[in-house]
Amino acid sequence: MTPEELLRSLLDSREQSAVDSGQQATLPTRIRALEALREQVLSVTKLADWISVTRQTAYRALKPGLEAGLIRTLEDGLTLSCSGDAVLRAYHEICEEIDRDALVQLARSDHKQWILQALQKGPARKATLAVTARQDGGPSRTTIHRIIGVFVGDQYVIERAGAYELTELGRRLLEAYTGFRATIAQALDKRDFLRWLPGNLDSFPVSALAESRIIRNSLGQPHNVLSAFTRAADTDLDTFQGTFTIVSPTLADAYRPVLSSRTQVSVVFPDDVLFKLHTDREFINYVKKHGFGSYIRQGIAAQDAELLFVPESLPLHLAICNDSRVMLAPSPSTGVTDVTAAAIDSTDPRIIEWATAFFESWHAKGRPPLRAFLDRAQTQETSPRRGASD
Repeated sequence: MTPEELLRSLLDSREQSAVDSGQQATLPTRIRALEALREQVLSVTKLADWISVTRQTAYRALKPGLEAGLIRTLEDGLTLSCSGDAVLRAYHEICEEIDRDALVQLARSDHKQWILQALQKGPARKATLAVTARQDGGPSRTTIHRIIGVFVGDQYVIERAGAYELTELGRRLLEAYTGFRATIAQALDKRDFLRWLPGNLDSFPVSALAESRIIRNSLGQPHNVLSAFTRAADTDLDTFQGTFTIVSPTLADAYRPVLSSRTQVSVVFPDDVLFKLHTDREFINYVKKHGFGSYIRQGIAAQDAELLFVPESLPLHLAICNDSRVMLAPSPSTGVTDVTAAAIDSTDPRIIEWATAFFESWHAKGRPPLRAFLDRAQTQETSPRRGASD
């Protein structure tokens, strides 16, 4: 599936339901399906009821979203992925400024796109556009004349002294289409990473992934992602921030030198990692050697190293190196397996800004190890004992 094919399938309203006479009936069926799955986890049958279509129409509406990774499959039904939420947000942002029908018509016509892109470069006469089109494989002279006439009538293009140029409305239409396509293109290109992330990771800048490197595991190389994270362990780093959700001897060996270096380290783990670590004799011997007492009280394993714990599941493995490079990978809590795992390696400022905000939100919830143990003990004391009511 190409970005153009996915974009057209989402925008095309020809499959919309005529059963629902409410406002939602004005939206394309596939957009309505994404809207419904943003609200709650639904089976295909319940989705069909929710958007007032037949099950067969619901299946057709879901197919491109599932293929593109916009929709996640959970044990109890379907929901949006991170990229699905991003595409839906981009769609609604566009429709606040641009007529949706105009966007649909533009998506359906490569010739309309070509003309707007040509005029974006500067004003041009029809004859000039026709010559350029012959060289670039663009529309015919007759098609150019016809589409220019439509664009002038719709106020996307204006004529000045025999030349045609985009109006502000025309520029906004082209920018809306280009931006929407960019989000969709990255949703497809990075689907092995994005498809596992929950939709509630809102504001994740999917379109900013264009220059990011994707690292994939495979049957033959099931440790590519883990190896990438271990290579990020550099004792020359000034700062390292992260969230990690697994206990791994490979990661521990890689990051021990960083913990004992001058690097300022701050890492957040789920509580389960803490409880597993404290059954690991190698770990216990390590923290005894480097100051178990300070670690247990304050979450300090070595100089300038802060280890904090949260009771909730974390959706991401995250490494922020010197505030200039970010690595991201879905955690096992998302349902990803070793074979299907993928990671993103990015230096884009927008990704770094999002990752920093994500880390800080979890860091604010973090507690030192002793507090985590005390919370667990308190929870166990207040939980009803099995058989107490018998």
